[in-house]
Amino acid sequence: SISLEQALVSALERNLDLRVESHAPLLREADLTLARSRFDPVGFWRLSRQRSIQQGSSQLAGGNTVQQIVDQMRTGVRKTGLLGTSYDVAVGGRRTASNSSFANQRVQYATDVTLTVTQPLLRNLGFAVNRTDIEVAETGLDQAYYTFQNVAIDVVTRTEKAYWDLVFARENQEIQADSLRLAEESLQITRLKLDVGTASTIDVLDSQSDVAEARRVLIQADNQVKDAEDQLKGLVRPSDMGWLWNVTLVPTSLLPLDAGRVRAPGIDLFQSIDHALTYRPDLLSLRLGVSRQGLEVQRAKNQLLPKVDVEGSVTWNGLEDSFEEAMDTTTTADFYDWQVALAVEIPFGNRAAMARYQQALVGLRQASDQVERAERAAVLEVRAAVREVDSKLAEINAAKEAKGFARAKWEAERTRYQSGERTAFEVNEFRNDYIRARFNEVRAFTEYFKALADLKKSESSALERLRESGYRPLPRDR
Repeated sequence: SISLEQALVSALERNLDLRVESHAPLLREADLTLARSRFDPVGFWRLSRQRSIQQGSSQLAGGNTVQQIVDQMRTGVRKTGLLGTSYDVAVGGRRTASNSSFANQRVQYATDVTLTVTQPLLRNLGFAVNRTDIEVAETGLDQAYYTFQNVAIDVVTRTEKAYWDLVFARENQEIQADSLRLAEESLQITRLKLDVGTASTIDVLDSQSDVAEARRVLIQADNQVKDAEDQLKGLVRPSDMGWLWNVTLVPTSLLPLDAGRVRAPGIDLFQSIDHALTYRPDLLSLRLGVSRQGLEVQRAKNQLLPKVDVEGSVTWNGLEDSFEEAMDTTTTADFYDWQVALAVEIPFGNRAAMARYQQALVGLRQASDQVERAERAAVLEVRAAVREVDSKLAEINAAKEAKGFARAKWEAERTRYQSGERTAFEVNEFRNDYIRARFNEVRAFTEYFKALADLKKSESSALERLRESGYRPLPRDR
């Protein structure tokens, strides 16, 4: 046996559509990490050796053959800040060995410490423009979760409707089994009447035909039960082949067929519309798309500005006979050089930046229009879903009344048949009308519960029942 809630929870835990969609948030989280990594510090290290042998061309060359070996090492850290500022701190060391007669020492050591800072003044200046990639990635992550939630709602709705289809199929199977039993009882009575001369052969043939037809419909009903089971199994445990072949699903949530007149559940149309406009994940995702496109407009607008950067650097250095002495000299800061520069870059026409800005503006307008269109569609969908629920509810009560009348007529005609006032054909028709009325009642109840499932989907409340039970349907429930 399986309850509706068990079916929904199992579907959310094992459904293949959700398993596929669950990878998207992980990919978007990687995108977010990638965007943030732009501001991570980067360490660098470089080691090199250079050797040269030069033929002296004059007395000023320092010898007939001048040999020189230069070993260099440089290490440091560079980083870009959220304001757009880039920092570069480096420490370098150089060992120079030369046989030139002009060299003060055969071996010399030089060290330096350099700090370089570059600050944009127009283009790429500010927290907003430099955080754009991060905010876009965060928006993409949120959209991935909303898409996952939308798929989860769809899975819940399909599972609930498949569950009620199975309930209907089993109820219909029971109805058709009753139909066959009643047809066989009618055939038995007709044969007894034939024996006493109150029925004709044609009455027996008609009753036999009715039994054969009832048996055919029951065979179809049995097959519909198996089809409905497979549909529900495919949603609840799609990968469990043993469960598919060896388990028979018996729903524990049944249709209230014995209840009296069914009353409306008190659905507030405007409350349902407000709930849909506030919580539907597809709408929330589209609204995030507007925010995302706004970020692109902000970045494209900044790129219209000319590139004006201030660059500054200062270097402290030392030159001695040993590495330690050179570093000591460097740290005294007695020997240094500094540089300040202003770099300006203005593209003529600036057509590329202007085209990107226009694209971003059009994309923003398009995203806004998509939200408006989706909101209108959501309102219409909720209105239609509420009307469908009301219509199916009215059908239930009408089907109940029709079933009561059909049963009363059939029982009356059966009594008249037993007294010889009706033929087998006539009483069989009334019995079939009663069976159809029972079928219609079950179908009306099933369609009503399926309409409720569609309403919960349209107003985005399909997961609330599971949340109330303490189950978290989503990896990051919102």
